[in-house]
Amino acid sequence: MQQVYFLTQTKHQNNDIYTYKDDHMWVFNNIDEWHENYFPFFSKRTLKRVIKNVKMKDT
Repeated sequence: MQQVYFLTQTKHQNNDIYTYKDDHMWVFNNIDEWHENYFPFFSKRTLKRVIKNVKMKDT
């Protein structure tokens, strides 16, 4: 979660208007990109499960 927070704050500080929508800052990556660039210590299956759980809590 800290990595996602960092990414959104960096984009916000740089006034990245392409990732700001509906009063939220968005970070776009697919599972392969998250795994390769940020979370190589997690399996892709674990990343999918974590993302799914976060989505479920948001609803």
